[in-house]
Amino acid sequence: MHVWSVKVYRYRLESGYVYTPNGDLHPLEWCDFKLYQHGEGGTPPVDYAFQFKAGGTVYTVKAKEINQSIHYKGWKWEARMVERFLTYEVNGVLGKGVSEFHYHSSKGRSKSISRDDPGWFQDVIQNS
Repeated sequence: MHVWSVKVYRYRLESGYVYTPNGDLHPLEWCDFKLYQHGEGGTPPVDYAFQFKAGGTVYTVKAKEINQSIHYKGWKWEARMVERFLTYEVNGVLGKGVSEFHYHSSKGRSKSISRDDPGWFQDVIQNS
């Protein structure tokens, strides 16, 4: 399941599916996962729950973080990615999986890292 939100456009997109053991594929019908309730301030929750419906069945998902890693993307580190390993319980069935929270970052690249950049890269950053 994916929930995307782009505030500047007031845009929200939910997508996903359930693939059953017998091979049936059911698209997401609805989801009550609200991003503003889960990590709006830049810190994803360590445990959370939500429900969604697919193929006429309502699924209850409980998630708990095991570990996380944060990294930055973009020339000027304008995106902060929080990658997490989680345990899940979906309608009583236990499992493991991942989640990603993507945030805007305006802190830029740290001096301790950027000081070792090759000259050509420093030029690209300064001219972008």
